[in-house]
Amino acid sequence: MPSRCVAAGCSNTSSESVSLYKFPKQETLLKQWTKQVQRTRANWVPTASSTLCSEHFEADFQEKASFRILYKFRTSTSQFLD
Repeated sequence: MPSRCVAAGCSNTSSESVSLYKFPKQETLLKQWTKQVQRTRANWVPTASSTLCSEHFEADFQEKASFRILYKFRTSTSQFLD
């Protein structure tokens, strides 16, 4: 079964035009990502297989993620698209 984006109303899977990103392990980033999902899914809690798709990030973030610095990149909540 393919991974799906956990954002409310989104069920994207990985494709040529959509990338999936696992939630970071770094506690600060994990909390930021979780908080963004909880804006529309109040009691949601991430699991080891939780992912968000590229549709929910600005292009600048996606470019950096493609160079494998996703977990080192200092993200802020402004990088999530509403």
